[in-house]
Amino acid sequence: MYYFVPAWFKNPDRPFYNVAQPWYWESNRLEFDDAINQLKMFQQADQDVKLLNIGYMPSLRSFLHRQEIDNLKYFSIFDELQAINVTGMRRIALADLNFPAEVEFNYTPFKIFAFKASMKYAEIELGNLGEILKVTLYENEALKKTYVFDDRGFLSSIMYYKNNAPVKQAYLNLNGEVRFSEDLVTKEITVTPNFQAEFRQAHYQNIQALVTERLLEFLKIVTPKDTFVLAAGGGRTKLTLELLTTPKIVLSYFSGRNKQAETLPTEQLAKVDLVVADTKKTAELLKESYPAEKIKLVTPFDTRLRLGHSQRLAQVKLLFLVDQVTPKVFKAALEQLLTLVEQRKDLELEVGILRRNDYDLENLKEKILKKAPELQVLLPGELDEQGENELEEMTYTGKVTLNYLDTENALVKTMDQTRILIDLGTPPNLYAQIAAISAGIPQITLAADPLVEHQKNGLQLQNDVKKLTSAIAYYTDGLKHWNEAMTHAVAKIADLTGGKLVNQWEQWLKDTDK
Repeated sequence: MYYFVPAWFKNPDRPFYNVAQPWYWESNRLEFDDAINQLKMFQQADQDVKLLNIGYMPSLRSFLHRQEIDNLKYFSIFDELQAINVTGMRRIALADLNFPAEVEFNYTPFKIFAFKASMKYAEIELGNLGEILKVTLYENEALKKTYVFDDRGFLSSIMYYKNNAPVKQAYLNLNGEVRFSEDLVTKEITVTPNFQAEFRQAHYQNIQALVTERLLEFLKIVTPKDTFVLAAGGGRTKLTLELLTTPKIVLSYFSGRNKQAETLPTEQLAKVDLVVADTKKTAELLKESYPAEKIKLVTPFDTRLRLGHSQRLAQVKLLFLVDQVTPKVFKAALEQLLTLVEQRKDLELEVGILRRNDYDLENLKEKILKKAPELQVLLPGELDEQGENELEEMTYTGKVTLNYLDTENALVKTMDQTRILIDLGTPPNLYAQIAAISAGIPQITLAADPLVEHQKNGLQLQNDVKKLTSAIAYYTDGLKHWNEAMTHAVAKIADLTGGKLVNQWEQWLKDTDK
């Protein structure tokens, strides 16, 4: 059995707590990571796989559904602690909740507000499937309590407030009875007397102590033939690594999460049989902590992605990602791209930003118009046509669109119609590279990169941005080189997915026995 322990908990103050954010927050970030890739990869290779969730995550099934792994077997520590034994998803809707008859509802694009006698009575937060995540009640305009719902259709916990600050959280069973409570000030856990027989103690120092007790019970079924794959980073990894004794252990490092090598005690490092890194840069960071023979480079791949359709379109769209690009390279590249768009009627430029805080699109639009005032430059949501306040006789020499591509769906959607990905960042964005490979489109990078084979699935500019114009011509003056790049991308997909890579993992683990 392969057990996977992910790192899907982002709150450093409550490392075992992950309640889904409302849809308008959740959508503005990339969710894909190494654990998602590995779970899919081993599932598709018909391996015996189980997700070990050692934190409180009442929207786990919704998350797995978004990642297309909702048929995954899992073991949840908090399901055990709360005595939950249901599996299927069920959406909680407003009609399922009991509000006072005099309450009036105000629907907004972001949440639902409830008012009673003209005063705010409740705020209702929705997930991206339209399900109710949380209902927060107010008393005299002050926070009173928050009901947290599980995506299987029941009330999971209640958070209480004092002076608008959270002070306690009560965790419930399916009957709505409090099994145990967490003091959010002292961190102490108190077990409800009626359920004391199911716990070893009446009080625990903190939530980690309670989780540890139940995790140790679970680990009794683990055998030396099993393998644990731990996502490096955070208290859950350290706790699991500390408690594990017999099975094989793999630590997985992901560049989107691990910006530096994690410092672990020597005795824990010695337990690790294999270390996998998603990029060459991440692998280099690990050499200070692990023997070189334990470190393996494994590129994640999102199997939701599909080959694109850009070759069917008359317009040739160039996607220029700018997040990691230095100002000097950005300026030189943008000048070449704008010139090309002005000169060639078949070219269209999209400037993509993966993190909203990196660029102000209004300012970027002004900069582009100063350089090329005859171009049509569109911000997100603007119509691809002249507004009524524009001069109808205005003739544009080309089109540039500016977009935030800060979700997987947004990036995948634009890749479907992109002819060439241009990412001159150091390093390029890994998920964008994966999306480009899956779409079968060539990539242009500034320097050597493990995922871009020169003149195969892309071109490397050898740190000379002046070569960008000729690199674009290489793939747009006819389809010969572009078709070759697609063929190489398809071959690379085969290398990054399926049983081939799983077999490689198994061989690496066997080699650790020697």
